[in-house]
Amino acid sequence: MFEEAGKLAGMQDWKITPGGVSDALVFAEIGIPSVNLSGGYPNEHKSTETVDYKSTFETVLFAESVLHHQLIKQKVVALMD
Repeated sequence: MFEEAGKLAGMQDWKITPGGVSDALVFAEIGIPSVNLSGGYPNEHKSTETVDYKSTFETVLFAESVLHHQLIKQKVVALMD
């Protein structure tokens, strides 16, 4: 669903990356589908952390694509059928 949203938002090369450690992983391990969307920030959790504004904006566009195309609703309905 998220790779489809990336394509619909004009981000043809957007790919999911499995793994990592975050609260999303904790939810996924107990059966709650989760995703951790990051806007791109080098040196995270350090005093030299910065924000990549272009990546942050693209993350917003990506989230809007998921909502605009109602991809979450489509997947839930497909799972219920």
